[in-house]
Parts: sequence; C-alpha cells; structure tokens
Amino acid sequence: MRSDRRIILILLLVISPLALSGWNANIPVAAQSAPPQALVRIDPGGNDAIEALIKLDLPLFEQLYDAEGEPYLIASAGAQAREALTGRGFQVTLLDAQGDPNGYTLLYGSAQDLAKAGEFADILLAEGSFGLARGPVNQNGALAALGLDLTPLVERPRIAAPPQPRAANLPTAITPSALVQEMVSQLKPGDLSDLVGGLSGEKAVVVDGQPYTILTRYTYTGTPLNKATRYAYEHFQSLGLATWYDYYMISGLEKRNVLAQQTGLTHPERVVMLTAHLDSTSYVNGNPNTYAPGADDNASGSAALMRIAEILSQYDFGCTLRYALFTGEEQGMFGSKAYALDVYNAREDLRGVLNIDMLGYNTPGSAPRFELHTRPGNAGDLAIAGLFRDVVQAYGMALTPLILQDGKTFSDHSSFWYYNYPAVLAIEDWNDHTPYYHQTGDRLGTLDLAYYKDFARAALATFAHMGCLLETRLSGTLTDASSSAPIQGATVEAWQNGVRVRSAQTGANGGYSLALSPGSYTIRMRAQDYIGQDFTGVTLANGQNLVLDVAMTYCEFVRETSLLTSSTTPELGETVHFSATVGGGELPISYEWDFGDGGSASGASTSHAYNLRGAYPVTLTASNACGVPQIRAAAIYVDVDLTFLPQAARP
Repeated sequence: MRSDRRIILILLLVISPLALSGWNANIPVAAQSAPPQALVRIDPGGNDAIEALIKLDLPLFEQLYDAEGEPYLIASAGAQAREALTGRGFQVTLLDAQGDPNGYTLLYGSAQDLAKAGEFADILLAEGSFGLARGPVNQNGALAALGLDLTPLVERPRIAAPPQPRAANLPTAITPSALVQEMVSQLKPGDLSDLVGGLSGEKAVVVDGQPYTILTRYTYTGTPLNKATRYAYEHFQSLGLATWYDYYMISGLEKRNVLAQQTGLTHPERVVMLTAHLDSTSYVNGNPNTYAPGADDNASGSAALMRIAEILSQYDFGCTLRYALFTGEEQGMFGSKAYALDVYNAREDLRGVLNIDMLGYNTPGSAPRFELHTRPGNAGDLAIAGLFRDVVQAYGMALTPLILQDGKTFSDHSSFWYYNYPAVLAIEDWNDHTPYYHQTGDRLGTLDLAYYKDFARAALATFAHMGCLLETRLSGTLTDASSSAPIQGATVEAWQNGVRVRSAQTGANGGYSLALSPGSYTIRMRAQDYIGQDFTGVTLANGQNLVLDVAMTYCEFVRETSLLTSSTTPELGETVHFSATVGGGELPISYEWDFGDGGSASGASTSHAYNLRGAYPVTLTASNACGVPQIRAAAIYVDVDLTFLPQAARP
C-alpha cells in the first residue's frame, strides 16, 4: 500500500470565476484570488452535487464516504470561499484552520482502531472507515502498528466534466468452465513463492542477462527500481506479449510503469485490465532506499499478476487483456494516476479494472477472508466484485469474499474511479492483514502460501471470465489401430496460415485437448513409431467442443535391407543396375539413391552410368512409413586399376 518519506505540500482549492459560472458572482474577488489556508470537508448532499463540484474544475484532494455511504470531499478553502460554498447549500466543515505545509495522511480502518489513533497523532477527522491525520505518512508510522491503512493526501486529477458511469458488461452468472479450471490448475504455490522471492530480495534474479538482488523497490530509488521494472518487462516480453514502459513524473523525477497486452481476437477494442503496484516501502523501522522487501505489499500482487499473464497467454480471448505493474503507488498512486489519464484521453473502451494488492497474509488457523472494495452502489464496480465472489464459489476456492461498498481509495484502482471506469480492489482481510505492513519484516516466510495460492487462482479465474473467454476446444483420444491401446506422449498440433498456434501431448489415457479460437485449422498428429496423420480444413465455431478421435497405424521397422549392383567395376559409360532387397519387417515406402557423383534416383531398382574415372560411394536410404531410415552403402570403381588394393579388399 502507500506511504512517502518526503514532504507533501498541500495543493490549495482556488475557486475560479470562470469555473464557477453562474453562482460564483457572489464570491468576493479577494476570495477568488487570495490563496486560502484552511483544510475543509465539503458535504455536497449526494452524488449529483459531487458531479456538479467536479464539473467546476476545482483542485480537490479526495472523495470519501461516511458511515451511510454518502460522499464528501476533502479540499482547501479560505474563509470567504467557505462562506460562498455554504451559501450555495454545501455543508463545509473546517478541519484545519491554518493548513499544514508538511501535508496530511489519510487513514482507513475499523472504528475502534480510528478511535485509538488520537493517542498517537493529531486526528482531524474520523468518519465511517476513514480518518485524517496531520503530518506526512512517514511521521505517522505508529498508526500503521494499530492496523490502519495509510496513504498521503494528494490532489486528485482535475476533470472538466466527469464521465458518465460506465458498465462493465461482464457475465452476470457463470457456469464452471473446464477451460478455466485447466488454467487455474496451472497456478502452483511454488511458482508464486519463486517470483515473490525474486522480487523481495530473497534470491537473485537475472536482469539484462546478469544476476541482481532486488533489495528494495522504493519509487525514489534509481537502480533498484529500474532493475525491478526491467525484470518485469523481460518476463512479459518472454511470453510473447506486447510490452512497453509508461513514463511519468514524480517530484521532478522520471519514473516508469510496466505494461503488457494480449490483443483480443474478436473484440480487440474492448479492454480489461489486471493491475498491481510493483513499488515497496519500509518507513516504519527501516530505510526504504536500501531495504524494503515488501513481500506481501506488494510482491504478492505483482508475482500473481506475472504468473497469471504467463498462464493466460497460452489461451485465446475475445477481448484485449492488459497487465499493468504501477510504481509511485506508495506516494499516492502517482503511476496509475498518470496512466489512467492516458487511457481517458485516448478514449479507450476500458470495461473493467481488477487491482490486486496484498494477497499473501492470513493468520494461521483464521478464516480465509479477503476484501473486494467498490464505490457505494456503483453497478460497474459491483459487477466485477460479484463475478469475483461467484468465481470463488464456482471453482471451490477455500476463501470467504467480503464485498465492501466503502469507496476505499487507498490503491491503484481508485485512479480509474476518477474517470468512472469500473474498478475493484482485491486485498487480504484488513482486520487480519500482515503485522509487517511497511516494515522490513514483510518477507516471503511470513506468507500463507495456501491462502495466497487460492487468492491468486481466484484472481486468475475472474480475469479470464472478464476477458471474453473463447471456449472453443478440440479434444480426443489417440489409440493404436491394431490393439486399441492408448498412445501416450503423442503430439497434436493446430496450424493456421502456416503457423503452429497450439500444441498438446496425449496423456496416459491417450487423451488430448487444445483450446483454440474459432477458425479453420490443419491438425497434425505425430507419435513415435506411428504413421503421422494430417487433417486439413478442421473448422471450429465459437463455443464448439469438437472431438477428433484417431486410430494410428504402428510402423514396423525395415529389417535386413541390402544393396545389389550389376557391377562394382564398370567401364566408363557402362550402365550399372542397382536394386534393393528387404529380408524382413515392413516394406519400405521410399528408396532414395545417391550415386556419389552428384546423381540420384528413387525406387527399389534403378540404373546409372558414370562418365568419369574414379571411386564412388553409393548410398541407399530405405525408409518406412514413419520416415525411419535404413542406410546401406557400397563402392563403385569406374575404370580404375585396383591392384593398389589388398587382394581381400578388391571387388
């Protein structure tokens, strides 16, 4: 999650005469031009009024929700601006009359934990699940020890007109899919722990062809963060995905996110995103510039995303799958804010964002709960959360989902909320989150790998169902034509336009299965010692499960092949007759002759004349139906004095 050791300056709410349009005339000019000093809470009285405020292009800090789910805003405004807002029906509460140049910290947690926070910090607000403390995050480390989630209070993006709510257009109910179950079964705890170990410094990884140990992923570092982002970039690139960096500025420094994409086959314009933050911090009891392992926060989410991309890249989807590893999250979601603005400006058809942050900690023996955070009553968010909940039930994950409509903004999903894209935060139970939050003790050994595996599997299955899954499938069984015994280890390949697009091997029962997109294919079947078979024009429609069972013919080996010649010492220009004989086994289906002088021929018998003196090696290659060759050789001496050879070696 988020923190920052640097000072965050308050960005003040300046009420523009042009932005306020018809109702700004009563605000005194002094209030419009003089920088206000106070931090305030504005209760507009509903979502419609929130949208009206956003349309005014005001530099606001954050939108939060009270205990009843009603939205309110945190902003800065001077006395005259507050009076003008009040006069227009907005309830304005003064939080800090002076304004703190060192910044503020947003808090999230239970009412009990928020009530305790006053013992350790100057608490300006405690409403519902949210609170506000004076001072920057790194000065409020004691609040993290209470179990509170912390993030810096930073200005939210300015949008001239808030976008209309967007629909996720996701399945409203799902039936367990054998294809998705196949994907899910590939995600193993060992794969996750290996990736987390590499990201959190437990072992060296290979970056740019050299070993490197990632001891911190703190956004403000140079080489460590560059190595971490490069490691992720190379991982995506190795999967054959389109991969790129997305650059942004923070505190005068250029930083980068890592993006990868699998383009949809039927609706490539429709995009769904799986996101996680790659950066880490350890401000509580360490120096994040040198050591911030962040195994749970958030190597767990990043590693799950990388492994999910690896698995899903093997399959076809109708919609475009996009993966994003953001940095700058711990400082206030700077990386995702920059990228969400890019998506908005490009007017992309983004159907939904699933953000995974802290997936790995669960107290041993406790209930395996996790949280899905949405905006109150937002249909798009709830569609994603509902799908995630249904996936857990449909695929038998040992998890208990909690859908919380609290508008929690403390991770990268919230950057997409500003533009009304459907987005959800999936995170471990905050009442049972890692006790090593933002500490150097957040290491791989503290994770519950069984819980983590199920959480990551649920994220995989949810994202697969979000991506317009193409469930077209070719399956069947390969057997021996004589005995009907299954053929294990055979290769089945699907080719399209001269390119092999999918392949599979048969199991112990001779069965195979290929997930394919709709279209026409050539199917090639090969097994050792069997005659290969090709099937052209195999056409599959979307959602079709085509069964292609094949009985394959066993190839006997060619035995005792011999090469006969009419003469081994011909004169120049004399025709020599060659023939092949087979003493047992399967008859060859091809005979290929190499006469040693550049000439060649095919067939069981042939003839050839030599036009130059010399000794020539003749080779016969006799192959069976499986292409397994028997090779025989002989020597031909054309008008050559053989007295130089020992008597026993003469032909």
